[in-house]
Amino acid sequence: MNAPRLFEEMVKGRIAPALRDLGMRGSGQNFRLPNEDGDYALLGFQKDSWDGTMRFTANVAFHSARGWQDARDRHGWLPAQPTASSMYAVEPDLQGWSERIGHLMDPPHDHWWTIPTESDVPVVADHVIAVVRGTVLPQLRTRLAGIEPPPQPTKEIGPVADCPAPTCAYPPVAWVDGAELDSLSGVLAADEGDDPDLDAVQRELVDRARNVAVPRARAWKVLHISRARLDEYADRIGAGAALTFAQLLAVNLLGTDDLLAPARWPDVTALVTAWAAQLPDANPDATLVVGEDAVALMPLTAALTRDDHGFGSSVVQPLMPATLYLLEELSSANAV
Repeated sequence: MNAPRLFEEMVKGRIAPALRDLGMRGSGQNFRLPNEDGDYALLGFQKDSWDGTMRFTANVAFHSARGWQDARDRHGWLPAQPTASSMYAVEPDLQGWSERIGHLMDPPHDHWWTIPTESDVPVVADHVIAVVRGTVLPQLRTRLAGIEPPPQPTKEIGPVADCPAPTCAYPPVAWVDGAELDSLSGVLAADEGDDPDLDAVQRELVDRARNVAVPRARAWKVLHISRARLDEYADRIGAGAALTFAQLLAVNLLGTDDLLAPARWPDVTALVTAWAAQLPDANPDATLVVGEDAVALMPLTAALTRDDHGFGSSVVQPLMPATLYLLEELSSANAV
């Protein structure tokens, strides 16, 4: 069974029932701890694909109902309801709170889970539930009650070496302190193999993918997201009733972490489209860097060593692995 399917079945069969027992409501990837005032105490799971594998984390957020409506009155583009996995480019105007689940853990770090095999599902699910019970709910319940929340641990930059969870998968950003670019490039090249070009089968898939137009009714299944989320993301990038290969790639990349205001998604889509137009000869080391105030295509080594604080909270997505993953999904769905 593939990793996205394992994740979906784990959430549906194990995590969601446990969260409901803890007082939360919701399904799929989004849950809410309700109260009489209609405040938004949110937990949202976030998936990411990397080098043919999948990892996931969770985001936590709180917005009072009044505060959210006041923000919508000032910023008409805000949605009717917030989500935990979306960041909105009007902070701190919202006067809300949001955090990655790993930064509430001990030691605090950007924690991502993996599901190596089906036999790992119970231990992964149990750990997720334990973290929600022990760290997330105290934060949300105190905020719903209007009292001081528990203190948060001090954040670390980058991964930690002693994460207690055996399935922790650190982000694909290799945080580098004083590394030489030449040596780093050599490590990356060794990881990717001596020949970064697409093989013959992949090149044939790319040729067919250029002409693909996947209807929305089918695209959400290819990307392993809900139909409602697909429609939201497709509207943001200006897609029509069917999505091109470049548009599918853009949605797949941007949907992993909502760091950009919706109005900027077309800009990122244009960058991805320009890169995809060069396939199969596009630069295999090209990296999409997406942050609240940063959108760029650059070599991976430049993204890792950029001296810009804003990039510290950005998503760094190497484009070729994401492209190969999408080609595999399109092929599996008989869409190319």
